[in-house]
Amino acid sequence: MSKKMMENACRDGAVRLCLADACRLPFGDGVFHAARADRVLQHIARPKKAFSEMVRTVRDKGRVVVYEPDWGTFIISPGNREVCRTMTRLFADTFPCGWVGRRLPGFFREQGLENIKIEPLTFFTSDLPLAVSVFDLVNNAGRAQKMGYVSDSLVKGWLEGLKEAHRRGSFFCSYTGFLVSGEKAD
Repeated sequence: MSKKMMENACRDGAVRLCLADACRLPFGDGVFHAARADRVLQHIARPKKAFSEMVRTVRDKGRVVVYEPDWGTFIISPGNREVCRTMTRLFADTFPCGWVGRRLPGFFREQGLENIKIEPLTFFTSDLPLAVSVFDLVNNAGRAQKMGYVSDSLVKGWLEGLKEAHRRGSFFCSYTGFLVSGEKAD
């Protein structure tokens, strides 16, 4: 959340927000009834530390809920297999912790949370313009070419192939995220 968004949310005084380092929350132990993070930990180099801070600030029997994508599950179809792998891997690596989704259940268990529920949620689309916007496909293709991962002709062919697949109705891309919840033990 940006500082401007925080200011707008707090304008009428009904909401209080605090901008802080997720790995060093400025709150005492057990002060909240619950904590929730949605697509936050993927952006943090030490997600386990940030998660333990969430748990620390939740009271006994309080609830912790986290949703994170697992960019290791990102797929794009159709296309040259190696180019698709390069593009999805490159996108995953743009996040400090792009594979954190698969680590969440372990975080919950290691912190001793109980009644853990794990729900995989798969996002998918056959809308190429949406995928280009959300997953930055064109810029990432350019980055892959500049980094020497794929040739210029492969990138151009791959992007043209995606456009043609979209016209035919055969473009598809998806990823799976994980919604994990648990209760802090007494």
